[in-house]
Amino acid sequence: MNPAVIKAKTAKPLDRRARRTRQAIKESFAALAANQPLPDLTVKEVMERAGVNRATFYAHYRDLFDLHEEIERELAHTIMRSLSTTLPDQS
Repeated sequence: MNPAVIKAKTAKPLDRRARRTRQAIKESFAALAANQPLPDLTVKEVMERAGVNRATFYAHYRDLFDLHEEIERELAHTIMRSLSTTLPDQS
């Protein structure tokens, strides 16, 4: 997803610092989720790995499932965009 359209709860575009924080959280989550199932992960583990305060997590996400859903949406968007540029037009 284009970082310019990622929005916080206030519906304002995120600034550079907020985008970096979200990226660190997502990378931390992905690294931990590669080795253990989502129900076993904790916000504390994700945030310790990301080097971000736990309260910051809740400023961006409701819970780990919310974070997981955002990552899935971004991946689906990336795949669809990639397919639309590589597949021939069927019309």
